[in-house]
Amino acid sequence: MASSLVKILSRVFVGQKALKKRMYQGAKYDRLNANWVTASTSQDSETLTSLRILRDRSRQLIRDNEYAAAMVRLVQQNVVGPSGIKLQMQIKLKNGKLNENLNAAVESEWERWCEKQSLHTAGQLNMPALLRVGMAQLVETGECIVRKVPKKFGNSHVPLSLEVIESDRLVDQFSFGLSDRGNSVKMGVEVDSWGRPVSYYFYSAHPGDYNFAQFIPNRYQNISAQEILHVFA
Repeated sequence: MASSLVKILSRVFVGQKALKKRMYQGAKYDRLNANWVTASTSQDSETLTSLRILRDRSRQLIRDNEYAAAMVRLVQQNVVGPSGIKLQMQIKLKNGKLNENLNAAVESEWERWCEKQSLHTAGQLNMPALLRVGMAQLVETGECIVRKVPKKFGNSHVPLSLEVIESDRLVDQFSFGLSDRGNSVKMGVEVDSWGRPVSYYFYSAHPGDYNFAQFIPNRYQNISAQEILHVFA
């Protein structure tokens, strides 16, 4: 009886020892991958040290390589198209029929707002062009930043316009433990304890615009996240 118990315990021990040796092939350490150095850093930590270089190389590749430039145009054409977003109102009357007059009025106001002088704070981009710029930025830099400005421009009757902000203006090297509100700031974005954006820190001017603007490295502006549309891949 004792010998049988010893055999059982030895089998269990051998089995546990074998389980401890089981692992993924990709995690094995041998002469073929001994120089494969990795780190257990977070995604934000990896991005912090690599973002600017990757962004600059991506832009240069798209400027200098016809295939890369064609890829951006292909994404723009398939996602945005030549005419961008179209609005078709379906407001109905109490009898269930479409309210043609109200629908036409709303669609007309939408078209007026989508004109470049009304939509874009700089008056350069209408709705299709602004969407194509946004898609290009998303492909080139991995993110697109748009600010909602509560102000009327051009012929618009709506107190709202959009400002396209280049990702370089985000103070991505700015990180610290706690803000005045007790939130953490990661790469220029203040987030609460749930990871929701609270505000964004932007340079007052593009840091690479040496020839056309007086750039002061320590001057930045803090903008509420409610004003920011931040799309990233």
